[in-house]
Amino acid sequence: MLMRSIRKSRNSVSVKGAAVVLVAGAIALYACSKDDDGSGASIGAPQAYPPTAAVTPGQLVIAAGTGSSSFVGKKTAATRANPDSAASAAALGTLVAVEPSTDGEKTAMLDTVKQRLFSEGPTNLLKLVKNVDDRMKEYDTRVAGMSAAPECLSSTPVDLSTVFSVPAASGTTTFPLFGQCQETINNGGMTLMFGKKDTDWYLVDGASADLDGSASCVFSMSKISGTSDADRVVDGYMVVDYEGKTDNFTGSTTLMHFKADVAAGTLEFTAGGIGIGPNQVHTKSNAEYLYIQTQDRSLSGSASLYHACFSAVDLSLTTLSNCSALQSSLTLVSLGTTAAGSYIGGGSSHSVPATDSNNVDLTGLYAGYCGKLSTAFSGVAAFK
Repeated sequence: MLMRSIRKSRNSVSVKGAAVVLVAGAIALYACSKDDDGSGASIGAPQAYPPTAAVTPGQLVIAAGTGSSSFVGKKTAATRANPDSAASAAALGTLVAVEPSTDGEKTAMLDTVKQRLFSEGPTNLLKLVKNVDDRMKEYDTRVAGMSAAPECLSSTPVDLSTVFSVPAASGTTTFPLFGQCQETINNGGMTLMFGKKDTDWYLVDGASADLDGSASCVFSMSKISGTSDADRVVDGYMVVDYEGKTDNFTGSTTLMHFKADVAAGTLEFTAGGIGIGPNQVHTKSNAEYLYIQTQDRSLSGSASLYHACFSAVDLSLTTLSNCSALQSSLTLVSLGTTAAGSYIGGGSSHSVPATDSNNVDLTGLYAGYCGKLSTAFSGVAAFK
């Protein structure tokens, strides 16, 4: 149970069974009273995938292999806010996005997002969300089979907000985090921590070692707000770092940040790294449109920041003006990469270039996230 593996394959890594992102729920942490025979109990976290998929363009759900052709995403009109110019500038960085010169290049941007972020592989966003549902079901099964509820379920949440740092518009900031239960398995290689404070849920799930003993990192942390599926907001960070490399990135190495807002009907996602296609990607969608912004030196042979707009219904190319509200309402800090080392592609070595905004230091991902798992939650009660 709870086993995962990471393997290198064609300049990428494949993550199997990785429960890597979110728990979308805010009902009682121990939802049902405990019967003497150990039946009828639940931790109380509802499923993460349905509300996340509901704000994802339906064709991306299908591309991710997590839905059927009958599912076409959220149909209601989205509420779109326009943040102040400072917030928009923080999200976009200093480069001004331009349109690629041809429709083919615009479509190539979409194809890359589908192939790298919504298809089988280590950075398949929706598959990672579904894996969390499976993980929490396993804990529900264990709780239901116990003669008494684990004491951690009623423990006081421990404030862990200073443990992990994430990129900010300038430098770094902390991520809000509270824990009640934690468990470490596989000789310390895997750690799960979850907790609820007020109406918000928190989860950290990470693997600091592959099954072969190598220092491979698969990590997530998330905050889930809202009191029902109708107003759920899921905010999560994810890390994939094959073998903890610091100078020669032979697999997918990335930091990702995404936010699903059910009431607004929007999904926003950004990532910087190697093995995800572009070195920087930032997308936002609502029920009508999908806005994509990338920085990729393979496009038009330059380092420009490109953007394009697509229909959220069928992913057909549409005029950029249709995505103006999405572009102006970007709230996440755009993630790119800091120049560091090299990566292997097409049988040869390539340098890791720096991107424009809020660069992610790929060499520090393992130490900054998975490397902290063994000691970060010592003050949180054990799940037993």
